[in-house]
Amino acid sequence: MNVELIQDACRWNAYTDNFPEASIYHGWAWGQLVEETFGHQAHYLAASSGGAIQGVLPFVSMKSRLFGQFLVSMPFSSYGGVLATTTEARNALLEEAARFAQQTGARYVEMRQGAACDVQWLDKTPKVTMVVELPGSVEELWNRLSAGRRNMVRNAKKQGVRVEWGRAEMVNRFYHVFSRNMRDLGTPVYPKSLFENLCRRLPGKVEIMTVWDGSQAIGAGLTIGHRNSVELPWASTLRETRKKYPADLMYWSLLERALQNGYEYVVLLDTSGSCCSRAASGKPALPFSDRGLEAAACASGKLAGPPRRARHSLRGTQDSIRYDQTRLCTF
Repeated sequence: MNVELIQDACRWNAYTDNFPEASIYHGWAWGQLVEETFGHQAHYLAASSGGAIQGVLPFVSMKSRLFGQFLVSMPFSSYGGVLATTTEARNALLEEAARFAQQTGARYVEMRQGAACDVQWLDKTPKVTMVVELPGSVEELWNRLSAGRRNMVRNAKKQGVRVEWGRAEMVNRFYHVFSRNMRDLGTPVYPKSLFENLCRRLPGKVEIMTVWDGSQAIGAGLTIGHRNSVELPWASTLRETRKKYPADLMYWSLLERALQNGYEYVVLLDTSGSCCSRAASGKPALPFSDRGLEAAACASGKLAGPPRRARHSLRGTQDSIRYDQTRLCTF
């Protein structure tokens, strides 16, 4: 088994595009996006036999004043890690990644593997993902929402709130809402160039929705479509407009559009520990989650526990609480 860093984007994408478990973050474009936006160097490790790729592991060299130097697969996303056709290829890639880290002085290698993987690395499950399985029609989707949630969506529309969809031309409006919300939360915000570069490097896959109250943008979200699912990695609304229910209308619009565009799943990302902490406070972690669903997720185990995929039914809608695994190899 030959393991080496490659620079052939076409050869790399030919493998990841046909690998069933590959995410969009495994593709060549995501590493280039990180390089272009943040200046961190991307590496593309491939294992091959007889000239045919048997496995890949993309990762990025990161440097931080707080955490030092480390490797991540993949940063600025929830997914990454190793993809391999054979166990031999997987093990060879992991060994080479560890060797590369030691040679370059990295403190650890972090793989955002997502699903369970039999490797002897430290496992953590710090993030939660909610996956909504879409029904066959918009009418069925609407009827599966609780009465209270439908009333919130109707209320937003009665107040004149509307949602518009676009692509790169909406980056400025999206960023205006997103950066303001991050500022209000006291959270450092990504540069606008991240979203501009994302739209340019993934044309046709990125859409932006903006929630309007008259001529004022009061909410926005950026979606990424990949295969049979669409993901919402970034979304914000202005806190002073909550009584107009912009978040409820935005999430409904996302579900409706995903169904109309032929997607089977909508992926909603939640951050470290927020599912349990917000459920305990009585506040829903996501605009379209219900307290009972979150309580079931929290009752299924600690976020730092072993990998698990719990499926719960909410008014006939199939939602999945997924505890995404992160694996660490420290030195």
